[in-house]
Amino acid sequence: MRQPVSKAQSQQRNEVIITMHYFQFNIGDYASHTSRLTPLEDLAYRRMLDLYYLNEQPLNGCVTDVARELGLSEHANEVEYVLSKFFTKTEKGFSQKRIDLEIKKYKSNARNKSKAGKASAKARAAKASSKETGVEQALNTESTHEQLNINHKPITNNQEPITNLIDKDIVAKAPAKRFLAPTVEEVFNYCQERCNNVDAQNFVDHYSANGWMRGRAKIKDWKACVRTWEKNSNNKSSAPKQYSDVTAQNIKNLEGGW
Repeated sequence: MRQPVSKAQSQQRNEVIITMHYFQFNIGDYASHTSRLTPLEDLAYRRMLDLYYLNEQPLNGCVTDVARELGLSEHANEVEYVLSKFFTKTEKGFSQKRIDLEIKKYKSNARNKSKAGKASAKARAAKASSKETGVEQALNTESTHEQLNINHKPITNNQEPITNLIDKDIVAKAPAKRFLAPTVEEVFNYCQERCNNVDAQNFVDHYSANGWMRGRAKIKDWKACVRTWEKNSNNKSSAPKQYSDVTAQNIKNLEGGW
């Protein structure tokens, strides 16, 4: 027979498991407190900090066990010295108030962020649901009016159809599409599709410098701008040459002074 789940057990199952993946390390503060440690003692203390934060609990109460967990079994004296200097032995093991406070602070912030995220997701879901309900109500109203019109006089031509009113209401509430500036890669791919000679980098640099404005108007369709550049480029390439290639080179040489 399946045992009923208590309220405490249910809350424990729903509680978010929060684990620290990193901790803040203050180099200056650490150096000021450990300047007199030997290299082995410094190594032992650093490993103790990592082990404490990783397990989120005090170190083992046995010095030899701590040394073994740190990989310093042959240096138990150094491990014992560091434990006595920076930690306090309690019933749970060797603890440090500062680390305990940091772990508690981290978990508190993580829980608050988790609650805020869930509340935001719930609010978005409720908002989306309310929008859908509004549309359904409008459609239901339309259906009701159609049923009433079957047994009553038809709507005159001077009265605007209810369907149009509903469509206008929905369209009015629809959010305006926001313009997103394209990347060089997007412009390049579009130019490849159209097989034109538009320089994607030059195109993006030009309009980025202008704040994606064309004259005094904000650009709404960058692809249309690409097609305009393409047309202008084709016009330039099809224009007749003023001089032949040889004459143009001679003029260039004369202007440059050879």
